[in-house]
Amino acid sequence: MVLAWYLSETVENPNLLNRPEDARIVVMCELHFLGVEAMRFAITETACDPSFMCMRMFKDFHFDKEVTLSKGVSEEGDKLVDEYAREHIDIDHEGMMVQEGGGFYDIREQNDRWIRMEVKPGDMLIIPGGAYHRFILDENNHMKGISLSRVPPGDDTTVYRPQADNHDVRKQYAQRLVCTRCC
Repeated sequence: MVLAWYLSETVENPNLLNRPEDARIVVMCELHFLGVEAMRFAITETACDPSFMCMRMFKDFHFDKEVTLSKGVSEEGDKLVDEYAREHIDIDHEGMMVQEGGGFYDIREQNDRWIRMEVKPGDMLIIPGGAYHRFILDENNHMKGISLSRVPPGDDTTVYRPQADNHDVRKQYAQRLVCTRCC
């Protein structure tokens, strides 16, 4: 299962855990409060896995694409890695199921601090639309996964900070955080 903690205030190498010994571990209830869902699937023929297919139907994830992030392989690949690592929001929920490698999803909580979630093969996260987040490769610099979406690829679904601060989806997400209580 996904392990989450508050990210160090000073990060020298973002590809490392950056989890101080005294870091406060974040429990699933807190992630749920932020709208994050975490699941785990067996790594086999994921597309044929009944529980994976059931989750896709339940969440209305009609669109998928294979994503491979590898640093240092090609200029185009490095640009994609940098794109995923840039703080942004999506206009709708984003799902990512890790098949190979791993990394870290960082999500901003209501007080603007980063929470880091480590993902490995079999882990799946769903990040809600409007939540500031980014994906950072781990020290192995490789991740292959399936990206899931409810909107067709090619639509303008990603908005970067600071423009995202004024986006309606971001405002709705922030308002939901104000109105929700954890546990």
